Amino acid sequence: MTTQKIRDFSATERSLSIEIAHSPAYELLVRLYVTSDADNLEFEAGEALATALEGASPELRDHLTVAGSSQVWISMIGMAYESGASDIDSFIDHVAGTDPLVLRERIVSALSDKLPASGDLAGAVAGDSEAIDRVIEGSCSGDERGALRHLLEVSPEKTRETLVDILRRFADEVFTDSAEVAEILARDAGMKAALASRIAPEQAIEIATNGIAVDVGTGTTGVVLVPTIASRPWVIITDSGSLKILCYGASAHIEEDPDAPPLWVVKMYKALGDEKRLRILGVLKDEPSSLGDLAQRLELAKSTVHHHVGMLRDAGLVRVTIGRDKEYSLRTDAVPQAGQLLEAFLTPTGGTS
Repeated sequence: MTTQKIRDFSATERSLSIEIAHSPAYELLVRLYVTSDADNLEFEAGEALATALEGASPELRDHLTVAGSSQVWISMIGMAYESGASDIDSFIDHVAGTDPLVLRERIVSALSDKLPASGDLAGAVAGDSEAIDRVIEGSCSGDERGALRHLLEVSPEKTRETLVDILRRFADEVFTDSAEVAEILARDAGMKAALASRIAPEQAIEIATNGIAVDVGTGTTGVVLVPTIASRPWVIITDSGSLKILCYGASAHIEEDPDAPPLWVVKMYKALGDEKRLRILGVLKDEPSSLGDLAQRLELAKSTVHHHVGMLRDAGLVRVTIGRDKEYSLRTDAVPQAGQLLEAFLTPTGGTS
């Protein structure tokens, strides 16, 4: 009898690996990101951080003005993960010990709208003035140009020194509650790790981020979930190799006021109380859409749609799938859940009457 031999070349379903990482170093970088761009005042912590920065030293404020492009700090989130640093001092020491050319290459790549030609990238990182001009003019836009020029027109060692100085000063002068925050982040990470041990990775990611899904078909092999406070209500997404790093808002469900309604219910009904947001949900009930499709269908600016979709995702009404392009879809189970939570909040503690 001949034994049948099989070579299976069919596509197999791939699943994401998931890791939960927590450290006040991530929070430091996200706070720097929020305070480095006036547009980020829409973050829940935006105004409070801006006020705290007003009391910082002139040296820190000056450094942030000329070299503190918000994307610089996003580019360093991957460094925080790769360093494995569990505290701020260890992370800053890691940055101080990083090859300054490697550090500059990471920053140039992060601040460029498109990846510069390899020769120009190497030249700009090394400090060649003509290469710097080509990279800035051909690959950067807006405020990133000034920050990148300031960081590249000094020596590589001076670039590193400037960034380390900003990190240390911000940690000492602005991020003064780091010990308390570290405890909150550790508790949230523990909750998410327990959740991830019981359910599928994709489901754990969507719950932790309140609506973010990651497409494994785009080369992403895993997701690192990072709880932060300053990122609320947004999810900040960056990379480390083939890993997606998702900085999500740590749970804020423990309220000091016992009479306060559940925060999710407040966000849900606030999100539903706007005609434009209801129109977006009306489109998504039929099929998933991209940001551009939504803007065209509703005849709204992309920036307007992005703002409203952000509120809908924060309320748990919209799922965002991260792949080759971002795709938005309706989370159909969210509305009934909101009704149940509202009913529970309004039900007398002694039972119905």
